[in-house]
Amino acid sequence: MGAPAIHMRWLHLLFLHWRLPAEVVQATLPAGLTVDTHDDMAWVGLVPFTMPLLRHRWWPRGVNLPRITEFHECNVRTYVRRNGEPGVWFYSLDAGSPINVWGARAVWNLPYYRARIRIVRINDQIEYTVQRRARSLDGRSPVLGTTWEIGDPLPPSEPGTLEHFLTERYVMFMQKRDGSFRRGRIEHQPWPLREATILELEDDLVAAAGFRDLDHMPIAHAADPIDVRAWAPEPC
Repeated sequence: MGAPAIHMRWLHLLFLHWRLPAEVVQATLPAGLTVDTHDDMAWVGLVPFTMPLLRHRWWPRGVNLPRITEFHECNVRTYVRRNGEPGVWFYSLDAGSPINVWGARAVWNLPYYRARIRIVRINDQIEYTVQRRARSLDGRSPVLGTTWEIGDPLPPSEPGTLEHFLTERYVMFMQKRDGSFRRGRIEHQPWPLREATILELEDDLVAAAGFRDLDHMPIAHAADPIDVRAWAPEPC
């Protein structure tokens, strides 16, 4: 695959997932993607995290600029297959860095939005808030406010388990304006997952993606920091 285009480090990460009928999620996907399921159910995820180090292949070593090489991000996603290959499909990605929002939209064809994002960590509790700048929900700007407590480490997830299905994803699919698809590959060690307890959750981002009136609490997993390498998109 050649040299990776981006080196990143992800931390303060939370996986929130809601179970949905497969046909509900399939109806939101473009032609060419098939919803991926676990025990015949589809899943929609909300994933807030922070990225303290993002270094492009062409970025000088040792040079870090706030809000360019360091920023927070939150995505809404589901899990799909294209020609049998499993991957992630993003409905939205909110980020606090204007230049990275512009670059990801231009280069990666990903639906990034500018947002004000704040994170506060006190011991094992993390408070994370998102205020999207664009209005897309009944004329309002979608928001996220959540607080979680990080729990004990979980054993490595095994293939076939729900935890593995939801977290061990190494391909993201993107669709260009002409309808063609591209994929971006990432590489990292298996997720060091932990238990997580949701203490507060007020979310508009999943509703803004088209999934309203969810009548059950999501399952939650926290994760320890992880280093990630990503490759430039390629046709698929």
